[in-house]
Amino acid sequence: MPPDGAAPAKTRKIGPVLVVEDDAALALAVEDALLAAGAREVVLASTTAQALETLRDAQFETVIL
Repeated sequence: MPPDGAAPAKTRKIGPVLVVEDDAALALAVEDALLAAGAREVVLASTTAQALETLRDAQFETVIL
């Protein structure tokens, strides 16, 4: 916590992030954790084909497999 009168520290924004995971519960848990950590955008793909199509359409800073 910053001292009184000090500006709060800027948090680093993460993203956009592509998460490739076929287990829906795990994918949603990872998405929630990334959003809580400051991710600007999280995109989920449940198959390799879906991930490749998504990568053709957008750019990502991070890909989690």
